[in-house]
Amino acid sequence: EEVLKKISFEDLKQIIIKEGEEDILARFRDPKLMENITKELEKDGDQISWLIEDLENNTAEWTFVSFHHPPFTAGGNYYRKSRIYRKNLLHPILEKYGVDIVFNGHDHDYERTFPIVSRDGKKPVTYIVCGNGGTMMRYVGKRKWTLYSERVFGFVLVDISGSRLNLKSVNINNEVIDELTLDKGDPQSTAAYRENSIFYEDIIDPVEAINYYSAGDDLLDEENYEEAIVEFKKAYNVDTTCVEALAGIAECFYEIQKFNKAVYYAKQGIRKMYNYPDSYEVLIDVYMEKKEWNTAMDWAQKWLQIAPDSPDANEVMSEIYAEQEKYNPAIEEMKKALKIQPAEAGLYFQLGQLYEKVGDSNSALRAYQKGLDWFMDYKPKNVKKKDKILSRIKELKK
Repeated sequence: EEVLKKISFEDLKQIIIKEGEEDILARFRDPKLMENITKELEKDGDQISWLIEDLENNTAEWTFVSFHHPPFTAGGNYYRKSRIYRKNLLHPILEKYGVDIVFNGHDHDYERTFPIVSRDGKKPVTYIVCGNGGTMMRYVGKRKWTLYSERVFGFVLVDISGSRLNLKSVNINNEVIDELTLDKGDPQSTAAYRENSIFYEDIIDPVEAINYYSAGDDLLDEENYEEAIVEFKKAYNVDTTCVEALAGIAECFYEIQKFNKAVYYAKQGIRKMYNYPDSYEVLIDVYMEKKEWNTAMDWAQKWLQIAPDSPDANEVMSEIYAEQEKYNPAIEEMKKALKIQPAEAGLYFQLGQLYEKVGDSNSALRAYQKGLDWFMDYKPKNVKKKDKILSRIKELKK
């Protein structure tokens, strides 16, 4: 258990908070352990009691805390009730006990906040989302707390020497894109850090919009599209920065075959935030449904421009070609998708199916086997896909 809780060095204590099913170490050490861990942190639960006790007894020069879901994010989880819950529960504790930096993941991007402190607080806390280490990147914007954010592969390097800390965010090209230096032994350094902070009380979450958006998202998942549209519209009416709601409305109109309205809301979303991918996806779906292949391809190209680090646009281009029975260019686009994300089993399975379309059984077998090698998602629907591929391999080997 202790490995999940704290890592102490001479000048540094790092505390790791468990978050139920997101606790990777617990999942691999003992899957049965997950049955006894609630997904949400409980205000009066053992996890919080332990956290407070451990912080009260902490004497390290530097204190880091890490947990998976970010309480401060300008990425895809901004409009989540669980984010507000964690923010309201954890920040007052972390600030009270002098935590220096909080590291989070979940959103696949890099983001550093301004130092955040209460008006009567003594010491700000900086929050860093560093979910940009390997898998596909996602969009990220800016919120009141955002000092720096970027959709970029990379890592965070922290160097501590006594009272001095240097933090660098380094991208995939080994370029430093963001840097923080703080020396607790230098009054000018600590004063500048405090001067650059924002007040916790000034961060007003759009709770009403989040409630409406969450309701719409749940209804969309349940395929109650008309009701979902109502909730998404409410969310956007009270928060016109909520492009997620516009994309949700567009998706619902697509699902009920009201294509003109789907296009209208998707384009409105793009005008609001050009780098939000869901709006592009709706437009492509609409034009593919209408068999307007060139227009669908144009929007896929635009999607690729805003998300060149994701295989999604190339995957869609492959589908557009395949729908027209243009299997060779479809294969080439799928290869491009796999070059971006070479560990995605589903892409290999699709590539194998395309090879079968052109009669290349050997290449199909190699693609299917590669997909099986990378298969890791054991949700029931994906296991069914895997079983179908295994059956297909048997047929091809006859």
